[in-house]
Amino acid sequence: IKPYKVLSDGQKYRYKIAKIIESGQKVWCIDEFCSFLDRTTAKIVAFNTQKIARKLGVKLIVATAHDDLKNYIQADYVFDFGMGEGLEITRNTKEVINPFVDELEITPGTIEDYKKLGKYHYKNKDARFTKYIFKMMYKRILVGVAVYSMPRQQLVGRNVFFNKKYVNERGIPKLSEVNKDFLMGSRFIIHPMFRGVGLGSELVRKTAPQVDRPYIEIVSTMSKYNKFLEQAG
Repeated sequence: IKPYKVLSDGQKYRYKIAKIIESGQKVWCIDEFCSFLDRTTAKIVAFNTQKIARKLGVKLIVATAHDDLKNYIQADYVFDFGMGEGLEITRNTKEVINPFVDELEITPGTIEDYKKLGKYHYKNKDARFTKYIFKMMYKRILVGVAVYSMPRQQLVGRNVFFNKKYVNERGIPKLSEVNKDFLMGSRFIIHPMFRGVGLGSELVRKTAPQVDRPYIEIVSTMSKYNKFLEQAG
């Protein structure tokens, strides 16, 4: 944790946007929008800022010279001054979409991919008994990892949901049937820089159908606060 005065220009800019968001004001006006940020960070900040503004029901007015942010801020109205030779006003009536989704590539990964992002997981421990690992790439940047492991022998929720189908009359797990029908979704990690833009739910949505089990169990503390599983369907 560093004092404001030693932050970089980009960090100071993001701090100022955070202060705007927490201000309680109903209109946010931002000049030189994301001009001090690298273009990947600028797109993430633009998308998250408009998402929060829509959620809070505030008016967001930004000025920028960067055309690459149009698809990420998805403004209701765009005022294009061009080279100062006139004004063109465009109204956007399309539904807000996630522009990052079409730029992602999800493929089989390795334990090395997991280790690169494992430090960002709140458990911060090695994943064990792994069965499948998938990696999510954004323009050659590793932004996400999904790890599916062998299931736990016994889970209370499993017994309740399936009415003790997977245990015998003495309550002992039927391990062959458990291993045949279940996997554990043990890690879903998104790089901190890319959090908030919907990549977690996309990671689950695209990888879960690729595992060879009818059921995936996920025991997660984070999902109480981040509803990425419900958003993935």
